[in-house]
Amino acid sequence: RLTIDESGNVGIGTTGPDGKLDVSHAGATNPIYFTNYDTTATDESSIQLQKSNSVTLGTVTETDDGDSLGRIIWRGVNTVPAFDYGAWIRGVQNGDATATTVPTDLIFETYGDSARNDNQLVLHHDGNVGIGTDSPAKPLEIAHSTDTFIRLNNTGTNGKSWYIGSSANASAAGAGKLIFSGEDSGDSMVIDNANGNVGIGTTSPDSTLHAEGTPVTTGGGKVAGILTIDNPAGASDGNKAGIVFNTNSGGTANAFITAEQDGSNHGTLYFGGYDGTSTRSTVLTLDAGTDNATFAGNVLPSANNSKDLGSPSLRWDNVYAGDLHLKNETGDWTVVEGEEELFLHNNLTGKKYAIMMREVE
Repeated sequence: RLTIDESGNVGIGTTGPDGKLDVSHAGATNPIYFTNYDTTATDESSIQLQKSNSVTLGTVTETDDGDSLGRIIWRGVNTVPAFDYGAWIRGVQNGDATATTVPTDLIFETYGDSARNDNQLVLHHDGNVGIGTDSPAKPLEIAHSTDTFIRLNNTGTNGKSWYIGSSANASAAGAGKLIFSGEDSGDSMVIDNANGNVGIGTTSPDSTLHAEGTPVTTGGGKVAGILTIDNPAGASDGNKAGIVFNTNSGGTANAFITAEQDGSNHGTLYFGGYDGTSTRSTVLTLDAGTDNATFAGNVLPSANNSKDLGSPSLRWDNVYAGDLHLKNETGDWTVVEGEEELFLHNNLTGKKYAIMMREVE
């Protein structure tokens, strides 16, 4: 049934239309169909919401930046009861019109329990998408006044949720940090915007890379560790893995720590560096197969007469040496081995003494 009231409003299914066109129906769904029959691919049915910046019917006047060009609204009934807003899609002009285009943002907003969610989803006229912002600066920008997080939820068997977000003052991690957080592990990794430091297991990294955690058992040797450096080539003689230190921004490496495996699965650690060119020099070798530590150079204390080799409770078993040099505040001697006797050289006076020895059975 069609009704046209005295104001010119048209009602379909109602005798009291609330607007220019009011379609009402009691019972099942109430669809409206727009059907196009045509063989041309670009011909179609359409609904067009138009606005002219004029109060005179039929006058077409350029619209302005910020003008609302049209809106589709969903309404439900509140507790009054009365129809009230639930959601809408709105087209808002963003910028001056040209001869061929009107730059427009498409804004999706819903209502929550107490207020409208402003700029919930914005399709910006430059192609960017904003969530919580009407001026996205990148292809996708998410804005929120507290912590801003994305949830990656794997709903498969044993799948878990992960969160990636930017923290604010109220965050336990502190403000200005990019946070990677697991459903079970909490804040697993953070990047501090203030200094670029990366924290693993800590939200307050003190260095470029700062890792904290409870050591876990790893590898065939059941060693507990926080950091594992693995060579994926598999177990074979000569496989290596290590860390290279470079302090000259892209130049030749300065120092290294390398682990190498032999054919018996023994591990050897090499500590060394480079001489300013590409020549590599190993300073210390720790061989797990022989339990030996090999020094390529001298082993020196940090200051003269300041450190001990061994202690009263932990002594070395045997000392193998060439000449033995002894020096303190008062004396300076060298013990030299001869074929039949030992010689003492007094390095202060230049005198030499032979220690006469008697053979015993």
